[in-house]
Amino acid sequence: MSYPNASLYLEERQRSGRALFNRVYGDKAEGMIRIMERAYPDICQFSIDMVYGAVYTPCKLITEIETELIAIAVLATRNIPKLLKGHLQGAINVGATETQVQAILKLAEKMQM
Repeated sequence: MSYPNASLYLEERQRSGRALFNRVYGDKAEGMIRIMERAYPDICQFSIDMVYGAVYTPCKLITEIETELIAIAVLATRNIPKLLKGHLQGAINVGATETQVQAILKLAEKMQM
């Protein structure tokens, strides 16, 4: 998609990032945003605008499901349980199956050995 100016690009990145964040976290999205805004407002904005809006949203090469499965693999192998928990549910929220999620967790476990 082409944008006539930077401000339209930024608005679209914020809109699409927030929409994907909401799909991933479902009914917990608003609460998570409030927590992040209280603790680290800049990181909250960066996460939504850049991570979800600029990196995750333009799913031309990989799907939302594949993006979440990659996040699970990374978080599991790096042993980051708080973020992993959200992405486990997030994968299901965007359409991954329990079988896919379990397969990624098994693979991540093997990688840690």
